[in-house]
Amino acid sequence: MFHMSSESQYLRPERRREKREATSGQVTLTFEDTNTTVSGVLMDISPGGFRIKHTYQEISLNQVARIQHGDGDRRARVAWNRRLGADIESGFMIID
Repeated sequence: MFHMSSESQYLRPERRREKREATSGQVTLTFEDTNTTVSGVLMDISPGGFRIKHTYQEISLNQVARIQHGDGDRRARVAWNRRLGADIESGFMIID
């Protein structure tokens, strides 16, 4: 497994505008363009978005999904993806 040293985190400038809060819980994502539904795990949340870990390999930037969580559901757009072995972490920006 690839491991980054603590120094390497400073190679890229921080681009977040809002503070993230760690959280967890199961979510269901339904992508509007394909009507594909997958499950995932909520990892953190901010006022404008959230990060979810899942295994949906066909995910692409700017896809819109309805994310259902215990607190309700939101529409959000895929802002970024990071592949970690079989898992994928995706950042979502809340639309409404």
